[in-house]
Amino acid sequence: MKKKKYFSFTLALFVFPCFGETNQITVQQSPWQGEFNIGYRAIAGNTEAQTFHTQLSGEYATPLYRHRGDIRYFWKEEDNEEIQKRRLFDWQSAIKIHPRHYLFMNTHIVEDRYGSYFTDLSFALGWGYQMVQDNAHYWEIELGPAYRHQRPNLDEIDEDDRVQKTTINEVILRVGTLWTWDILDTITLESRITALTGQSNTTLEAELSMNYDISEHIGLKLGYEHRYHQWVPSTLRPWDSFTTLNVRFYL
Repeated sequence: MKKKKYFSFTLALFVFPCFGETNQITVQQSPWQGEFNIGYRAIAGNTEAQTFHTQLSGEYATPLYRHRGDIRYFWKEEDNEEIQKRRLFDWQSAIKIHPRHYLFMNTHIVEDRYGSYFTDLSFALGWGYQMVQDNAHYWEIELGPAYRHQRPNLDEIDEDDRVQKTTINEVILRVGTLWTWDILDTITLESRITALTGQSNTTLEAELSMNYDISEHIGLKLGYEHRYHQWVPSTLRPWDSFTTLNVRFYL
């Protein structure tokens, strides 16, 4: 009888833990994230204008790989006539080679029908390092060589436009940094800086934004962007700024 009781007790020690593990519900976060933005954009500096824009973004992230895509479209009409039409495409893929180190490939394309450059393209390869990563903060830096192609829009540019009037093909250096801070569960600050430097010109883009999540499916985004160009005609300022207000729909 004692042996039977001992056997039953031993069997229970194995069965009950296994039963608990079998029925445990594990919630895993999807590697896919996406959002659609639509909003208002105000331009200040060499040009004073207001435009509408849309943005579609997506990301696929695993412990080893990260792929991110971003498509933006800007347009404006006055008196039923189109005066601005600009498309932007950005894609980046990265692979981790160390818990904090990764290699990346970035493609950035801008097409502007009424701007100084009809096509502005850069392709970069390089190294990235995650300097800070915890529950509330994230900070990464990137560095690498790049190739730049710029085709001027000779039909639209004027004598005082900030543009080289010849097609540019050159090797440049790309430096970038991204910093985010989750202030609250619903409020996030984000800062992004990208610098491209080459023989023809050096450009710097700095962006600061605040995101507010109204619910799981919708949010608001207030952003400010500052662009600096090293080479400009004497009649122009070397900077422009952009203020945006977006409604965000999470996909």
